[in-house]
Amino acid sequence: MFRLTVIGTNATLTWTSVSNRLYYVEKNRNLGTTNWIDSGLELILPGGTTTTRRFDDTNAAARFYRVQAVVPLSP
Repeated sequence: MFRLTVIGTNATLTWTSVSNRLYYVEKNRNLGTTNWIDSGLELILPGGTTTTRRFDDTNAAARFYRVQAVVPLSP
């Protein structure tokens, strides 16, 4: 599951997570590039089977997000 809800400049991002992973949320203005940058939320500890983060993003009219699982890479 990956859900993004936006109201004005406030965004809420929810995704399926597992307890033995850490996560980064990355953003990009253009899906045609590989220029993904950190969203500013830094390294995120999972909140159970789903994780939700809220943030403001006023720098672009359109933005794409992805969640990247990191450390550890084995179950």
